Amino acid sequence: MPLLFSFMAKRVESMLARDYELGLALLGGYLNEAMPHPQLNFIGDEELEPFHYWAIPCNGNLRQLEAARRSSIETLRSSPASHTGLSLMLYQQFDPLGVQFQAEIAVPIGDKTPLSNYRKRSFDGGHYFKMTLHGDLRFLPLAWHALASHCRLHKIKTEPTRPALEIYHRDPGETDNSNQQVTTLFVPIRK
Repeated sequence: MPLLFSFMAKRVESMLARDYELGLALLGGYLNEAMPHPQLNFIGDEELEPFHYWAIPCNGNLRQLEAARRSSIETLRSSPASHTGLSLMLYQQFDPLGVQFQAEIAVPIGDKTPLSNYRKRSFDGGHYFKMTLHGDLRFLPLAWHALASHCRLHKIKTEPTRPALEIYHRDPGETDNSNQQVTTLFVPIRK
């Protein structure tokens, strides 16, 4: 890079490294379907409805959140009250290029769910862009990178002040074949 743009070298290198890593993972799955690999499906705009949820807060990068995910979901699911939906993670004040995140691991609950030791919170709903990841949860950082790149490429304006969501169609550890894991990602966008 020219000297004038040398301050951007680390950021560009980081972005290219993620693209390279994603490309290798996709190529590995193409060559050997039994090998753990991601499959990404960009679906489009969707309006999400408001809901209430119980939450366990957690902070860190995407890899650290991965370690906290399973135990927190098991803890929330073991509560005696009924749940109304799939387990999820909400990233507060979403920044797809960020390194550190404030997040909440959550399970949706009904309006009349009894009190518990967990924080009862509300999700306001809104306009989101939807993508699915078929594959191991370790590919989530690459999936978020691909979703952010897709939004930039198609000039879709994200709304960083609202939470982004990961919804797990199977709780982590529930399936023997990691390629059968399905996760839906929602990034907040402007109308």
